[in-house]
Amino acid sequence: SLLMAWAAERQRETALRLALGASSWRLVRQFLVQSVLLVAIGGALGVGMADVSLPLLQHLNPSPALARFLTGIGLDTGTLIFATALMLGTGLVAGLLPALHARKTCHADALRAESRGTSLSREGLRWQKAMIVVQGAVSVLILVGAGLAALGFSRLNEIRLGFESSDRVVFQIQFPEPAYATPERRAQFVRELEANLAREPSIRQFAFSATMPVGDIQWGGGFMPQRANGEFDAEPSVLHFRRVSPGYIPLMGTPLIEGRLLNESDKADTPHVAVISQTAARKYWPGESAIGRKMRRSGVPKDAPLVEVVGVVGDVRDAGTSSPPGETVYVPWEQVSLRRGWVLLRGDNTAELFAAGRRALAATAPDVASFNAATLDDLVWQAAALPRLQIVLLGVFAVIAISITALGSYGVMSQLVSNRQREMAIRAALGATRGEVLRLVLRQNAQLAAAGAGIGIVAAWMAARSAQSALTAFPADTVWPYAVVVAFVLLLTQIASYIPARRAAAQDVPKVLAGG
Repeated sequence: SLLMAWAAERQRETALRLALGASSWRLVRQFLVQSVLLVAIGGALGVGMADVSLPLLQHLNPSPALARFLTGIGLDTGTLIFATALMLGTGLVAGLLPALHARKTCHADALRAESRGTSLSREGLRWQKAMIVVQGAVSVLILVGAGLAALGFSRLNEIRLGFESSDRVVFQIQFPEPAYATPERRAQFVRELEANLAREPSIRQFAFSATMPVGDIQWGGGFMPQRANGEFDAEPSVLHFRRVSPGYIPLMGTPLIEGRLLNESDKADTPHVAVISQTAARKYWPGESAIGRKMRRSGVPKDAPLVEVVGVVGDVRDAGTSSPPGETVYVPWEQVSLRRGWVLLRGDNTAELFAAGRRALAATAPDVASFNAATLDDLVWQAAALPRLQIVLLGVFAVIAISITALGSYGVMSQLVSNRQREMAIRAALGATRGEVLRLVLRQNAQLAAAGAGIGIVAAWMAARSAQSALTAFPADTVWPYAVVVAFVLLLTQIASYIPARRAAAQDVPKVLAGG
Protein backbone atom coordinates (compact mmCIF):
# COMPACT_ATOMS: atom_id res chain seq x y z
CA SER A 1 0.00 0.00 0.00
CA LEU A 2 2.89 2.37 0.69
CA LEU A 3 4.36 1.64 -2.74
CA MET A 4 0.98 2.32 -4.33
CA ALA A 5 0.75 5.60 -2.45
CA TRP A 6 4.29 6.43 -3.46
CA ALA A 7 3.50 5.73 -7.10
CA ALA A 8 0.48 8.00 -6.89
CA GLU A 9 2.59 10.71 -5.27
CA ARG A 10 5.10 10.49 -8.15
CA GLN A 11 2.49 10.89 -10.87
CA ARG A 12 3.76 14.35 -11.80
CA GLU A 13 7.33 13.01 -12.05
CA THR A 14 6.10 10.05 -14.12
CA ALA A 15 4.16 12.34 -16.45
CA LEU A 16 7.26 14.48 -17.00
CA ARG A 17 9.38 11.41 -17.78
CA LEU A 18 6.82 10.18 -20.32
CA ALA A 19 6.54 13.66 -21.84
CA LEU A 20 10.32 13.79 -22.23
CA GLY A 21 10.36 10.50 -24.15
CA ALA A 22 10.79 7.75 -21.56
CA SER A 23 9.24 4.46 -22.65
CA SER A 24 6.52 2.71 -20.64
CA TRP A 25 8.70 -0.37 -20.20
CA ARG A 26 11.50 1.75 -18.75
CA LEU A 27 9.12 3.17 -16.13
CA VAL A 28 7.79 -0.29 -15.29
CA ARG A 29 11.35 -1.59 -14.94
CA GLN A 30 12.27 1.32 -12.67
CA PHE A 31 9.32 0.65 -10.33
CA LEU A 32 10.03 -3.08 -10.25
CA VAL A 33 13.73 -2.61 -9.48
CA GLN A 34 12.93 -0.16 -6.69
CA SER A 35 10.30 -2.40 -5.11
CA VAL A 36 12.44 -5.56 -5.33
CA LEU A 37 15.39 -3.69 -3.82
CA LEU A 38 13.28 -2.36 -0.92
CA VAL A 39 11.72 -5.76 -0.21
CA ALA A 40 15.12 -7.48 -0.46
CA ILE A 41 16.60 -5.13 2.14
CA GLY A 42 13.65 -5.73 4.46
CA GLY A 43 13.77 -9.47 3.80
CA ALA A 44 17.48 -9.67 4.56
CA LEU A 45 16.87 -7.88 7.86
CA GLY A 46 14.01 -10.28 8.57
CA VAL A 47 16.17 -13.33 7.94
CA GLY A 48 18.81 -11.94 10.28
CA MET A 49 16.20 -11.27 12.96
CA ALA A 50 14.82 -14.80 12.51
CA ASP A 51 18.30 -16.29 12.97
CA VAL A 52 18.68 -14.36 16.22
CA SER A 53 15.14 -15.17 17.41
CA LEU A 54 15.13 -18.93 16.78
CA PRO A 55 17.01 -19.82 20.00
CA LEU A 56 14.33 -17.94 21.95
CA LEU A 57 11.79 -20.63 20.98
CA GLN A 58 13.55 -22.95 23.42
CA HIS A 59 12.61 -20.57 26.21
CA LEU A 60 9.10 -19.89 24.92
CA ASN A 61 8.19 -23.57 25.19
CA PRO A 62 10.61 -25.80 27.14
CA SER A 63 8.37 -28.87 26.85
CA PRO A 64 10.32 -32.10 26.32
CA ALA A 65 7.65 -33.13 23.83
CA LEU A 66 8.78 -30.37 21.47
CA ALA A 67 12.41 -29.99 22.54
CA ARG A 68 13.88 -32.03 19.68
CA PHE A 69 11.59 -30.33 17.16
CA LEU A 70 12.53 -26.84 18.36
CA THR A 71 16.24 -27.72 18.52
CA GLY A 72 16.18 -28.89 14.91
CA ILE A 73 14.76 -25.61 13.58
CA GLY A 74 17.36 -23.61 11.68
CA LEU A 75 18.06 -21.52 8.60
CA ASP A 76 19.16 -24.25 6.23
CA THR A 77 19.64 -23.95 2.47
CA GLY A 78 16.02 -24.82 1.70
CA THR A 79 14.75 -22.16 4.08
CA LEU A 80 17.01 -19.50 2.56
CA ILE A 81 15.94 -20.46 -0.98
CA PHE A 82 12.30 -20.22 0.06
CA ALA A 83 12.89 -16.84 1.73
CA THR A 84 14.68 -15.55 -1.37
CA ALA A 85 11.83 -16.70 -3.64
CA LEU A 86 9.32 -15.13 -1.28
CA MET A 87 11.18 -11.81 -1.27
CA LEU A 88 11.52 -11.80 -5.04
CA GLY A 89 7.86 -12.64 -5.57
CA THR A 90 6.71 -10.06 -3.04
CA GLY A 91 8.90 -7.38 -4.58
CA LEU A 92 7.58 -8.09 -8.08
CA VAL A 93 3.94 -8.11 -6.96
CA ALA A 94 4.39 -5.00 -4.82
CA GLY A 95 6.04 -3.15 -7.69
CA LEU A 96 3.87 -4.40 -10.53
CA LEU A 97 0.63 -2.67 -9.53
CA PRO A 98 2.27 0.75 -9.00
CA ALA A 99 4.16 0.27 -12.27
CA LEU A 100 1.01 -0.52 -14.23
CA HIS A 101 -0.77 2.38 -12.55
CA ALA A 102 2.08 4.76 -13.45
CA ARG A 103 2.09 3.44 -17.01
CA LYS A 104 -1.52 4.56 -17.39
CA THR A 105 -0.85 8.04 -16.03
CA CYS A 106 -2.62 10.79 -17.91
CA HIS A 107 0.08 13.37 -18.70
CA ALA A 108 -2.16 16.42 -18.86
CA ASP A 109 -4.22 15.50 -15.82
CA ALA A 110 -1.12 14.89 -13.73
CA LEU A 111 0.60 18.09 -14.85
CA ARG A 112 -2.54 20.12 -14.06
CA ALA A 113 -2.98 18.55 -10.61
CA GLU A 114 -1.14 21.36 -8.83
CA SER A 115 -3.58 23.91 -10.16
CA ARG A 116 -6.41 22.12 -8.36
CA GLY A 117 -4.80 22.59 -4.97
CA THR A 118 -3.14 19.17 -4.68
CA SER A 119 0.09 17.60 -5.80
CA LEU A 120 -1.85 14.60 -7.12
CA SER A 121 -4.42 13.94 -9.79
CA ARG A 122 -7.90 12.91 -8.74
CA GLU A 123 -7.06 9.33 -9.63
CA GLY A 124 -3.96 9.51 -7.44
CA LEU A 125 -6.00 10.75 -4.49
CA ARG A 126 -8.52 7.97 -5.05
CA TRP A 127 -5.70 5.43 -5.01
CA GLN A 128 -4.31 6.74 -1.73
CA LYS A 129 -7.76 6.78 -0.14
CA ALA A 130 -8.35 3.25 -1.40
CA MET A 131 -5.08 2.19 0.25
CA ILE A 132 -6.34 3.48 3.61
CA VAL A 133 -9.50 1.40 3.18
CA VAL A 134 -7.46 -1.68 2.23
CA GLN A 135 -5.06 -1.09 5.13
CA GLY A 136 -7.96 -0.98 7.59
CA ALA A 137 -9.60 -4.10 6.13
CA VAL A 138 -6.41 -6.17 6.19
CA SER A 139 -5.54 -4.98 9.70
CA VAL A 140 -8.96 -5.96 11.05
CA LEU A 141 -8.78 -9.34 9.30
CA ILE A 142 -5.33 -10.15 10.74
CA LEU A 143 -6.08 -8.94 14.26
CA VAL A 144 -9.51 -10.59 14.50
CA GLY A 145 -8.07 -13.86 13.22
CA ALA A 146 -5.19 -13.78 15.69
CA GLY A 147 -7.48 -12.75 18.55
CA LEU A 148 -10.06 -15.46 17.90
CA ALA A 149 -7.39 -18.11 17.47
CA ALA A 150 -5.71 -17.14 20.74
CA LEU A 151 -9.10 -17.07 22.49
CA GLY A 152 -9.93 -20.50 21.09
CA PHE A 153 -6.62 -22.01 22.20
CA SER A 154 -7.03 -20.49 25.68
CA ARG A 155 -10.45 -22.11 25.93
CA LEU A 156 -8.90 -25.47 25.19
CA ASN A 157 -7.24 -25.27 28.61
CA GLU A 158 -10.70 -25.05 30.20
CA ILE A 159 -11.93 -28.24 28.52
CA ARG A 160 -11.85 -31.20 30.85
CA LEU A 161 -9.93 -34.24 29.65
CA GLY A 162 -12.28 -36.65 31.40
CA PHE A 163 -9.84 -37.72 34.11
CA GLU A 164 -8.05 -36.24 37.12
CA SER A 165 -4.31 -35.71 37.01
CA SER A 166 -3.32 -34.08 40.31
CA ASP A 167 -1.67 -36.16 43.06
CA ARG A 168 -0.96 -38.96 40.59
CA VAL A 169 2.31 -40.37 39.31
CA VAL A 170 3.07 -42.95 36.65
CA PHE A 171 5.99 -45.03 35.43
CA GLN A 172 6.35 -47.56 32.65
CA ILE A 173 7.66 -51.12 32.66
CA GLN A 174 8.60 -53.62 29.95
CA PHE A 175 8.23 -57.33 30.68
CA PRO A 176 11.40 -59.24 29.80
CA GLU A 177 11.18 -62.47 27.85
CA PRO A 178 10.97 -65.40 28.10
CA ALA A 179 10.05 -65.07 31.77
CA TYR A 180 6.88 -63.09 31.02
CA ALA A 181 6.04 -64.37 27.55
CA THR A 182 2.63 -65.78 28.51
CA PRO A 183 -0.49 -63.77 29.49
CA GLU A 184 -0.84 -65.88 32.64
CA ARG A 185 2.63 -64.90 33.86
CA ARG A 186 1.98 -61.21 33.19
CA ALA A 187 -1.35 -61.37 35.00
CA GLN A 188 0.34 -63.01 37.99
CA PHE A 189 2.99 -60.26 37.99
CA VAL A 190 0.36 -57.52 38.18
CA ARG A 191 -1.45 -59.28 41.03
CA GLU A 192 1.78 -59.59 43.02
CA LEU A 193 2.76 -55.97 42.25
CA GLU A 194 -0.60 -54.64 43.42
CA ALA A 195 -0.32 -56.70 46.62
CA ASN A 196 3.06 -55.06 47.33
CA LEU A 197 1.71 -51.61 46.45
CA ALA A 198 -1.14 -52.11 48.93
CA ARG A 199 1.45 -52.47 51.72
CA GLU A 200 2.86 -48.98 51.11
CA PRO A 201 1.18 -46.48 53.47
CA SER A 202 1.90 -43.47 51.23
CA ILE A 203 -0.11 -44.94 48.34
CA ARG A 204 -3.85 -44.32 48.52
CA GLN A 205 -4.79 -45.82 45.14
CA PHE A 206 -2.94 -47.88 42.57
CA ALA A 207 -3.67 -49.37 39.17
CA PHE A 208 -2.09 -50.88 36.09
CA SER A 209 -2.79 -50.10 32.44
CA ALA A 210 -1.29 -51.10 29.11
CA THR A 211 -1.66 -47.54 27.77
CA MET A 212 -2.25 -44.01 29.00
CA PRO A 213 -4.55 -41.29 27.62
CA VAL A 214 -1.56 -38.92 27.51
CA GLY A 215 2.10 -39.54 26.83
CA ASP A 216 1.43 -42.80 24.99
CA ILE A 217 0.91 -43.31 21.27
CA GLN A 218 -0.07 -47.02 21.51
CA TRP A 219 -3.85 -46.93 21.83
CA GLY A 220 -5.72 -48.46 18.87
CA GLY A 221 -7.76 -51.63 18.69
CA GLY A 222 -10.34 -52.95 16.24
CA PHE A 223 -13.86 -53.93 17.36
CA MET A 224 -17.03 -54.96 15.50
CA PRO A 225 -20.09 -53.96 17.57
CA GLN A 226 -23.26 -56.01 17.50
CA ARG A 227 -26.15 -53.88 16.29
CA ALA A 228 -29.76 -53.98 17.54
CA ASN A 229 -30.66 -56.53 14.84
CA GLY A 230 -28.05 -58.94 16.18
CA GLU A 231 -25.67 -58.51 13.26
CA PHE A 232 -22.03 -57.55 13.75
CA ASP A 233 -20.43 -54.82 11.68
CA ALA A 234 -18.59 -56.22 8.69
CA GLU A 235 -15.67 -53.83 9.09
CA PRO A 236 -13.97 -53.18 12.44
CA SER A 237 -14.03 -49.76 14.06
CA VAL A 238 -10.74 -48.53 15.51
CA LEU A 239 -11.33 -47.55 19.14
CA HIS A 240 -9.12 -46.45 21.99
CA PHE A 241 -8.30 -49.86 23.44
CA ARG A 242 -7.20 -49.78 27.07
CA ARG A 243 -6.27 -52.95 29.02
CA VAL A 244 -6.52 -52.04 32.70
CA SER A 245 -6.66 -53.43 36.19
CA PRO A 246 -9.87 -52.93 38.21
CA GLY A 247 -8.49 -49.92 40.05
CA TYR A 248 -7.69 -47.89 36.91
CA ILE A 249 -11.02 -46.15 36.23
CA PRO A 250 -11.62 -45.14 39.90
CA LEU A 251 -8.02 -43.87 40.19
CA MET A 252 -8.42 -41.72 37.07
CA GLY A 253 -11.65 -40.24 38.42
CA THR A 254 -13.69 -41.09 35.32
CA PRO A 255 -17.35 -41.28 36.41
CA LEU A 256 -19.54 -44.37 36.04
CA ILE A 257 -22.71 -43.58 34.07
CA GLU A 258 -24.40 -46.95 33.69
CA GLY A 259 -23.79 -50.54 34.71
CA ARG A 260 -20.70 -51.52 36.67
CA LEU A 261 -16.94 -51.10 36.58
CA LEU A 262 -14.38 -53.83 36.09
CA ASN A 263 -13.69 -55.77 39.29
CA GLU A 264 -11.56 -58.54 40.74
CA SER A 265 -13.96 -61.23 39.55
CA ASP A 266 -13.13 -60.50 35.88
CA LYS A 267 -10.49 -63.20 35.34
CA ALA A 268 -8.97 -64.85 32.31
CA ASP A 269 -11.31 -67.86 32.72
CA THR A 270 -14.50 -65.80 33.15
CA PRO A 271 -16.67 -64.29 30.36
CA HIS A 272 -14.88 -61.47 28.57
CA VAL A 273 -16.29 -58.07 29.51
CA ALA A 274 -15.65 -54.42 28.73
CA VAL A 275 -16.53 -50.95 29.92
CA ILE A 276 -17.00 -48.40 27.15
CA SER A 277 -17.12 -44.62 26.99
CA GLN A 278 -20.36 -42.69 26.65
CA THR A 279 -19.44 -41.52 23.14
CA ALA A 280 -18.97 -45.11 21.97
CA ALA A 281 -22.27 -46.17 23.54
CA ARG A 282 -24.17 -43.36 21.82
CA LYS A 283 -22.52 -44.03 18.47
CA TYR A 284 -23.15 -47.77 18.25
CA TRP A 285 -26.38 -48.06 20.24
CA PRO A 286 -28.11 -44.66 19.96
CA GLY A 287 -31.18 -44.24 22.13
CA GLU A 288 -30.64 -47.67 23.73
CA SER A 289 -28.76 -49.10 26.65
CA ALA A 290 -25.34 -50.49 25.79
CA ILE A 291 -25.34 -52.85 28.78
CA GLY A 292 -25.36 -56.46 27.64
CA ARG A 293 -24.35 -55.65 24.08
CA LYS A 294 -21.62 -57.72 22.48
CA MET A 295 -18.52 -56.79 20.48
CA ARG A 296 -16.13 -58.94 18.48
CA ARG A 297 -12.43 -58.13 18.47
CA SER A 298 -10.69 -57.97 15.12
CA GLY A 299 -7.46 -59.87 14.52
CA VAL A 300 -8.40 -62.81 16.77
CA PRO A 301 -9.70 -66.29 15.87
CA LYS A 302 -13.37 -66.45 14.93
CA ASP A 303 -14.07 -68.75 17.88
CA ALA A 304 -12.58 -66.26 20.34
CA PRO A 305 -15.00 -65.19 23.12
CA LEU A 306 -17.22 -62.20 22.41
CA VAL A 307 -16.79 -59.15 24.64
CA GLU A 308 -19.87 -58.10 26.61
CA VAL A 309 -20.42 -54.49 27.63
CA VAL A 310 -21.02 -54.32 31.39
CA GLY A 311 -20.60 -50.58 32.01
CA VAL A 312 -20.57 -47.11 30.50
CA VAL A 313 -18.25 -44.40 31.84
CA GLY A 314 -17.56 -40.76 31.03
CA ASP A 315 -15.64 -39.69 27.96
CA VAL A 316 -11.88 -39.16 27.93
CA ARG A 317 -10.10 -36.92 25.42
CA ASP A 318 -7.30 -39.30 24.51
CA ALA A 319 -6.02 -37.07 21.70
CA GLY A 320 -5.91 -33.89 23.81
CA THR A 321 -8.22 -30.92 24.20
CA SER A 322 -8.04 -30.00 20.52
CA SER A 323 -9.86 -33.21 19.53
CA PRO A 324 -13.33 -34.55 20.39
CA PRO A 325 -13.76 -37.24 23.04
CA GLY A 326 -12.53 -40.64 21.97
CA GLU A 327 -14.50 -43.86 21.66
CA THR A 328 -12.80 -45.93 24.34
CA VAL A 329 -13.02 -49.57 25.36
CA TYR A 330 -11.66 -50.74 28.73
CA VAL A 331 -11.06 -54.47 29.17
CA PRO A 332 -9.57 -56.40 32.13
CA TRP A 333 -5.80 -56.71 32.05
CA GLU A 334 -6.00 -60.38 33.02
CA GLN A 335 -8.08 -61.16 29.91
CA VAL A 336 -6.02 -59.22 27.34
CA SER A 337 -2.46 -58.24 28.34
CA LEU A 338 0.64 -56.87 26.59
CA ARG A 339 4.40 -57.01 27.18
CA ARG A 340 4.45 -53.44 28.44
CA GLY A 341 2.39 -51.33 30.81
CA TRP A 342 2.06 -48.33 33.10
CA VAL A 343 1.88 -48.32 36.88
CA LEU A 344 -0.32 -45.54 38.28
CA LEU A 345 -0.14 -44.35 41.87
CA ARG A 346 -2.10 -41.76 43.82
CA GLY A 347 -1.04 -40.14 47.07
CA ASP A 348 -0.25 -36.89 48.83
CA ASN A 349 3.51 -36.72 48.27
CA THR A 350 5.00 -37.16 44.81
CA ALA A 351 8.50 -38.07 45.96
CA GLU A 352 7.18 -40.69 48.37
CA LEU A 353 4.98 -42.17 45.66
CA PHE A 354 7.95 -42.68 43.33
CA ALA A 355 9.99 -44.26 46.12
CA ALA A 356 7.12 -46.51 47.21
CA GLY A 357 6.53 -47.62 43.62
CA ARG A 358 10.18 -48.52 43.14
CA ARG A 359 10.20 -50.51 46.39
CA ALA A 360 7.07 -52.45 45.44
CA LEU A 361 8.46 -53.15 41.97
CA ALA A 362 11.77 -54.39 43.36
CA ALA A 363 9.95 -56.64 45.84
CA THR A 364 7.82 -58.08 43.02
CA ALA A 365 10.45 -58.68 40.35
CA PRO A 366 14.02 -57.35 40.62
CA ASP A 367 14.56 -58.09 36.93
CA VAL A 368 11.83 -55.62 35.81
CA ALA A 369 12.98 -51.98 35.66
CA SER A 370 10.87 -48.83 35.59
CA PHE A 371 11.32 -45.93 33.16
CA ASN A 372 9.49 -42.81 31.95
CA ALA A 373 8.56 -41.89 35.51
CA ALA A 374 6.53 -38.67 35.67
CA THR A 375 3.61 -37.05 37.36
CA LEU A 376 0.34 -37.25 35.45
CA ASP A 377 0.18 -33.44 35.59
CA ASP A 378 3.47 -33.30 33.66
CA LEU A 379 2.17 -35.62 30.96
CA VAL A 380 -0.97 -33.51 30.57
CA TRP A 381 1.18 -30.37 30.41
CA GLN A 382 3.37 -31.89 27.71
CA ALA A 383 0.33 -33.00 25.72
CA ALA A 384 -0.79 -29.35 25.53
CA ALA A 385 2.69 -28.12 24.56
CA LEU A 386 1.86 -27.46 20.91
CA PRO A 387 -1.30 -25.38 21.58
CA ARG A 388 0.64 -23.34 24.15
CA LEU A 389 3.42 -22.68 21.65
CA GLN A 390 0.81 -21.67 19.09
CA ILE A 391 -0.73 -19.21 21.54
CA VAL A 392 2.67 -17.65 22.22
CA LEU A 393 3.49 -17.38 18.52
CA LEU A 394 0.04 -15.97 17.76
CA GLY A 395 0.64 -13.32 20.39
CA VAL A 396 4.01 -12.46 18.83
CA PHE A 397 2.49 -12.30 15.34
CA ALA A 398 -0.37 -10.13 16.63
CA VAL A 399 2.14 -7.63 18.05
CA ILE A 400 3.94 -7.62 14.69
CA ALA A 401 0.61 -7.09 12.91
CA ILE A 402 -0.20 -4.17 15.20
CA SER A 403 3.21 -2.62 14.48
CA ILE A 404 2.74 -3.04 10.72
CA THR A 405 -0.75 -1.57 11.01
CA ALA A 406 0.53 1.47 12.89
CA LEU A 407 3.46 2.07 10.50
CA GLY A 408 1.37 1.47 7.40
CA SER A 409 -1.48 3.70 8.55
CA TYR A 410 0.89 6.47 9.49
CA GLY A 411 2.81 6.22 6.21
CA VAL A 412 -0.24 6.21 3.92
CA MET A 413 -2.08 8.92 5.80
CA SER A 414 1.02 11.05 6.11
CA GLN A 415 1.43 10.90 2.33
CA LEU A 416 -2.24 11.64 1.75
CA VAL A 417 -2.19 14.70 4.03
CA SER A 418 1.11 15.85 2.56
CA ASN A 419 -0.33 15.71 -0.93
CA ARG A 420 -3.26 17.87 0.18
CA GLN A 421 -1.14 20.65 1.63
CA ARG A 422 -2.24 23.23 -0.91
CA GLU A 423 -5.89 22.31 -0.34
CA MET A 424 -5.45 22.78 3.41
CA ALA A 425 -3.62 26.07 2.87
CA ILE A 426 -6.44 27.36 0.66
CA ARG A 427 -9.00 26.36 3.33
CA ALA A 428 -6.95 28.20 5.96
CA ALA A 429 -6.67 31.28 3.70
CA LEU A 430 -10.45 31.28 3.29
CA GLY A 431 -10.96 31.43 7.04
CA ALA A 432 -10.76 27.86 8.34
CA THR A 433 -9.14 27.66 11.76
CA ARG A 434 -6.41 25.18 12.66
CA GLY A 435 -8.88 23.20 14.74
CA GLU A 436 -11.29 22.95 11.83
CA VAL A 437 -8.54 21.77 9.47
CA LEU A 438 -7.36 19.25 12.05
CA ARG A 439 -10.90 17.91 12.62
CA LEU A 440 -11.53 17.75 8.87
CA VAL A 441 -8.48 15.57 8.25
CA LEU A 442 -9.20 13.31 11.22
CA ARG A 443 -12.87 12.93 10.25
CA GLN A 444 -12.14 12.10 6.62
CA ASN A 445 -9.45 9.58 7.53
CA ALA A 446 -11.73 8.01 10.16
CA GLN A 447 -14.43 7.56 7.51
CA LEU A 448 -11.97 5.78 5.24
CA ALA A 449 -10.70 3.60 8.08
CA ALA A 450 -14.27 2.78 9.15
CA ALA A 451 -15.10 1.65 5.62
CA GLY A 452 -12.04 -0.58 5.63
CA ALA A 453 -12.89 -1.94 9.08
CA GLY A 454 -16.38 -2.86 7.86
CA ILE A 455 -14.94 -4.81 4.95
CA GLY A 456 -12.42 -6.45 7.28
CA ILE A 457 -15.16 -7.51 9.71
CA VAL A 458 -17.10 -9.27 6.95
CA ALA A 459 -13.95 -10.99 5.69
CA ALA A 460 -12.89 -11.97 9.22
CA TRP A 461 -16.33 -13.38 10.04
CA MET A 462 -16.35 -15.49 6.86
CA ALA A 463 -12.83 -16.77 7.58
CA ALA A 464 -13.74 -17.52 11.22
CA ARG A 465 -16.83 -19.48 10.19
CA SER A 466 -14.69 -21.58 7.89
CA ALA A 467 -12.13 -22.19 10.65
CA GLN A 468 -14.82 -23.10 13.17
CA SER A 469 -15.77 -26.19 11.19
CA ALA A 470 -12.19 -27.49 11.40
CA LEU A 471 -11.00 -26.32 14.84
CA THR A 472 -12.43 -27.35 18.19
CA ALA A 473 -13.52 -24.46 20.46
CA PHE A 474 -12.84 -21.81 17.81
CA PRO A 475 -15.12 -18.94 18.95
CA ALA A 476 -16.25 -17.61 15.55
CA ASP A 477 -19.51 -16.19 16.94
CA THR A 478 -17.96 -14.39 19.91
CA VAL A 479 -18.80 -10.74 19.26
CA TRP A 480 -16.50 -8.81 21.59
CA PRO A 481 -13.19 -9.60 19.77
CA TYR A 482 -14.63 -8.03 16.61
CA ALA A 483 -15.76 -4.93 18.50
CA VAL A 484 -12.45 -4.57 20.34
CA VAL A 485 -10.40 -4.94 17.15
CA VAL A 486 -12.51 -2.41 15.23
CA ALA A 487 -12.26 0.10 18.07
CA PHE A 488 -8.52 -0.48 18.31
CA VAL A 489 -7.93 -0.11 14.56
CA LEU A 490 -10.00 3.09 14.44
CA LEU A 491 -8.11 4.49 17.43
CA LEU A 492 -4.80 3.49 15.88
CA THR A 493 -5.83 5.15 12.63
CA GLN A 494 -6.69 8.37 14.43
CA ILE A 495 -3.37 8.35 16.25
CA ALA A 496 -1.58 7.73 12.96
CA SER A 497 -3.57 10.57 11.36
CA TYR A 498 -3.05 13.06 14.16
CA ILE A 499 0.62 13.85 13.53
CA PRO A 500 0.29 14.60 9.79
CA ALA A 501 -3.06 16.34 10.40
CA ARG A 502 -1.53 18.55 13.06
CA ARG A 503 1.37 19.30 10.73
CA ALA A 504 -1.07 20.24 7.96
CA ALA A 505 -3.07 22.50 10.27
CA ALA A 506 0.09 24.27 11.50
CA GLN A 507 1.71 24.83 8.09
CA ASP A 508 2.84 28.23 6.84
CA VAL A 509 -0.10 29.18 4.58
CA PRO A 510 1.60 32.01 2.60
CA LYS A 511 4.66 29.87 1.98
CA VAL A 512 2.61 26.90 0.72
CA LEU A 513 0.45 29.05 -1.54
CA ALA A 514 3.58 30.70 -2.92
CA GLY A 515 4.94 27.25 -3.80
CA GLY A 516 7.74 27.27 -1.21
